[in-house]
Amino acid sequence: MDSTGAQAMAKLPGKLEIQSMVVGALAGPLNSLVGVLNGALSDLVFTLQAVADKRKEEGN
Repeated sequence: MDSTGAQAMAKLPGKLEIQSMVVGALAGPLNSLVGVLNGALSDLVFTLQAVADKRKEEGN
């Protein structure tokens, strides 16, 4: 290995830093997916509650 290669190797991040970068890269999209699914589930619950409330009013 020449000095240019050694300098390039010296600039590489450490093992823990690489692991945290990978986890962060994976966690970001997963957190977004969870947020989207949570929002859709909340919308469904609110819709079902509104239908139940409407049926209850119509029943009285």
